[in-house]
Amino acid sequence: EVMNLETAEVGPAVIPRTLSLVGRVVPIPEKRYFVSGRVSGRVTALSAAEGQSVVADDVLVEIETLLPGNPPPKLALRAPFAGIVTKVSVTMGQGVEAGQTLIELVDLDEVFARAEVFESLFGEIPTAAKARIRAEAYPNMSFAGTLERLGGEVNPANGALPAWFRVANPK
Repeated sequence: EVMNLETAEVGPAVIPRTLSLVGRVVPIPEKRYFVSGRVSGRVTALSAAEGQSVVADDVLVEIETLLPGNPPPKLALRAPFAGIVTKVSVTMGQGVEAGQTLIELVDLDEVFARAEVFESLFGEIPTAAKARIRAEAYPNMSFAGTLERLGGEVNPANGALPAWFRVANPK
């Protein structure tokens, strides 16, 4: 029986340095949005729930304003982009103030893998380093990431510095 073996010429090559780091997946701050109104009033419709996926322009909450009118004018607050509702801070009938955060929304198409890098390893991570990210939630998968930024405040508990790797979220 034929084994279908192939041969290849061997030559010198650089074996990339591999570091194992511990971290967590976090939303990208610029892709988080706090939904609030510019007027005070009362919640008359609430269509957002924590964990819910929304598309751009979905109505999340409706407020009956305190502005003059009979009936008082209503304000529909809509999703500015497609994403996931991460927090709902109001209930039906609740009074709300202008500027109060009512709903938190996040776009998870991309996320940060925030790793802890010990100071002794800091110099070994090149600019725009590539990473293979593994998450406990997906033990048989790995995700490609690219170093976005490195450094910040040293964690006094373990002497580590943060490294943020941008990772596409395949959902």
